[in-house]
Amino acid sequence: MRPEWRLAFMTGVCGGYTTFSSFSLQTLNLATDGDWLRAVANVMLSRGALSRRSLARTSLRHSDQPVNCMTALQTVRLNLRPFSEDDLDDLSALMANADFMRFSLGVFSRKQTAGFLEKVRGRDREGLPSQFALIFRPAQKLIGYCGFFLQTVDDVEELEIAYRLDPSSWGQGIATEAARAVRDHAFDDLQLSHVISLIHPENTASRRVAEKNGMIPEKETIFRGCPTIVFGISREQRNGA
Repeated sequence: MRPEWRLAFMTGVCGGYTTFSSFSLQTLNLATDGDWLRAVANVMLSRGALSRRSLARTSLRHSDQPVNCMTALQTVRLNLRPFSEDDLDDLSALMANADFMRFSLGVFSRKQTAGFLEKVRGRDREGLPSQFALIFRPAQKLIGYCGFFLQTVDDVEELEIAYRLDPSSWGQGIATEAARAVRDHAFDDLQLSHVISLIHPENTASRRVAEKNGMIPEKETIFRGCPTIVFGISREQRNGA
């Protein structure tokens, strides 16, 4: 866990659901909030409503206003919205495409895609940052996804900005457009301090997207058995500090 992500909790409403989420102590006024937050965490732990692992969950800001983790986003050409069960047919076609699934574990069956979709929508229901469906607005067509995966990299939990795009939409700057919108949502709306992207060394297209998103290589590692470059960016770096 990053040094600035400590065991602090708030009760918040994300997308209509009550959640307990970790966030940066740097955003807190501990003189007024610290004792209460620790008490909430201890009570929840004692009642079994909060696991030790969940103390390292997604970094969200402390705010008097609800944080809508999966609000719809919009760019010049794209609508980014939460997935629905009605997306299964279109998503299954994409995830059965070998080019769409390049640098992954391989193509998905419809059943596997349904499992993936349910996992994504489950995070939505829990009020946690998740994947957006990418809708190409001129055609009102689902062309992929871009959003967040919670990953454990070298025993550290990180939020990854991940993206996959219909091969027919490659080479048009669409992935970069989506990734920048998700990055800005992470820093401006969710007040995250740091996000990453995990890139296979041979995936030059995804590497270019990460670089255009302002990310820099932070280290090389083995992730799920594959060589991986960890690209990252902090809010301060995005802001030009």
